Amino acid sequence: MDEKQRRASVLSTATTAVLELQPAALKELKSYAKPPPRALTVIQAAVLLQTGKKEAPWTDCQGAMADPKKFLTDCGAVNADAVPAQTCKDLNDLYFRSDAPHKDAMDVSAANGTSLVAGVLCEWLHAVHGCLHE
Repeated sequence: MDEKQRRASVLSTATTAVLELQPAALKELKSYAKPPPRALTVIQAAVLLQTGKKEAPWTDCQGAMADPKKFLTDCGAVNADAVPAQTCKDLNDLYFRSDAPHKDAMDVSAANGTSLVAGVLCEWLHAVHGCLHE
């Protein structure tokens, strides 16, 4: 298996994990008036890939999660080969933030410690990000 196939396999596995999340699991995140910074960054990255909107405010993220099943389905429908160049740049900006409290926001272990949904989405974002930079 070459590197491109390996990345595609990782993305497929991560996408399946996102699609297997229970929509009710998003309710915890959506209910925060002010989410933990890591969760915010992860959700902002997912919203960015769905809408192209950079650093969406939390109220926009909550709106994107209003229909949890649709939000998860839309994540699963992201085609890494079709992500516009500007969205890739904006994702990198989010991905490599060094400002506290967002530093290391895309660390999967840290995201898992924030919430199950944030952890699964973070792994999926890593997989998408890996496919964007082949």
